[in-house]
Amino acid sequence: MNPGNQIINLDDTSLEEYIVDGLTNDQEYTFNVVCVYPTGNSIAVETSATPGLIYPILASTELVVWEPSTFAYNDMYFMAGEVKSVSWDFGDGTTSGENNPVHAFTTTGTYTVAVTVTYVNNTTESGSLTVTVGNYKWNSVDLNFGGLTGYVKTSNPVFSPDGKTMYIPTSTPAGHLFAIDVVSGEFKWVFAISQITYGGGALVAPDGTIYQCVRNATINNVYAINPNGTQKWAVKLDAAIGAFPALSADGVLYCLTNKSTLYALDASSGAIKWQQSLDGATGSAVAIDKAGNVYAGTSAAIYSFKSNKEQNWKLEEVNVTEQATFALKDQVLYATLKNGGLVAVDMTNGTKKWTYPTTKGDAYFPIADKNGNVYFTEKGSQTVHAVNASGSKIWEKNVGNNLNYSGGALSTDGILYIGTQSNNKVLGLDITNGNIVFEETVGQQVMAAVSIGPDRRLYCGTIGSNNIGSIKAFAVNKTLATDSWSIRGGDIQGTNRQK
Repeated sequence: MNPGNQIINLDDTSLEEYIVDGLTNDQEYTFNVVCVYPTGNSIAVETSATPGLIYPILASTELVVWEPSTFAYNDMYFMAGEVKSVSWDFGDGTTSGENNPVHAFTTTGTYTVAVTVTYVNNTTESGSLTVTVGNYKWNSVDLNFGGLTGYVKTSNPVFSPDGKTMYIPTSTPAGHLFAIDVVSGEFKWVFAISQITYGGGALVAPDGTIYQCVRNATINNVYAINPNGTQKWAVKLDAAIGAFPALSADGVLYCLTNKSTLYALDASSGAIKWQQSLDGATGSAVAIDKAGNVYAGTSAAIYSFKSNKEQNWKLEEVNVTEQATFALKDQVLYATLKNGGLVAVDMTNGTKKWTYPTTKGDAYFPIADKNGNVYFTEKGSQTVHAVNASGSKIWEKNVGNNLNYSGGALSTDGILYIGTQSNNKVLGLDITNGNIVFEETVGQQVMAAVSIGPDRRLYCGTIGSNNIGSIKAFAVNKTLATDSWSIRGGDIQGTNRQK
């Protein structure tokens, strides 16, 4: 063998392969093979081979800030024995003892990620990888892909379980569902829906399936879509659906139609498990508590059912705003009301704890913080309301911009972000006093809820000209509060389920 002029004697003639140790990666070697017979040697057969480069760490070497990336040690590099433990140093002051940690870098720069493997015999071996972290690659993308367009109304962006894909449905001219790569801003796919959605989702399951309801009854109006954009199943219920759906922990999708019929669907197949007609001309909101009880609000009442359809209670004479969602905090359900205001309901028995009345328009999308304070906006109004757990006013803020279908997102440090229709802005309000501490011009109307993504950016959908809206992204460097109902749908997957 050359280079090295090494001679290897193989006495076991049954060998079909042999591993040559100690070679240098990316170095070409020449091998001359000679068979030794009792009567003499064969003619030498020459071949060459180049060991490939084997990196000690398997991971992306080019990332953007706050992009989650999985790091794994390469077992083809660490071959000195059975691995007992692994230690990581990401070069940014953080470490991990997990075998395959997920890490995101907070600032741009070049980092040396080091891993040390300890074998069962207590010997160690180390390796490293250089990772370059750049800034965000985009801040706006028009919803125009594959000949399909649309703008956004009511719905906020939701995210895949790994945080790498964003989903947004459109309301006009049709209800297409767009999937966008969070890092690059490029479209992954668009799922065509010929009628408007206008609420009704999207919702993302733990397995990555996306569910979308449609505000129309002439076509299939509940869709389950695979993460690759193909249809998993579709069903047609008894009426259009404006209410956002809810997904239970055991895989039941609850949909409330505009005929006030509550459906429980098998999320894996779309099969109807049960259905129940409710009072009221319009179905408005659905949510699920920690015990699996489902709550449905209509223009006439709020109901609570067990997962087997058994009714727990009914609260009458409550007109829940259509195309809306509840907020759940401990054992209290908060519902925004048609023609203004907020009601708090005891989830254990259905009694009304209090009502906070307003007179400035339909109220939308309650947000509950960890202390039980609730924040909501009003359609056609310019006011954000903050109410404490006892139903008393904390503050109200006239933001000088119309708030049609505006839903907030609450950060861990107490900033409530909202979008506005007039003046085309996104705002951040300090929840302690209502003061505006963040303001950015969007350039297009925002008539929908907003989201704080896993990459610490604020996202909103817009209404643009020629029925082409967009997704806007703002680098606020905030994380979404996860100890409360801090966003439309309760989480960034939009499950409408209490955690």
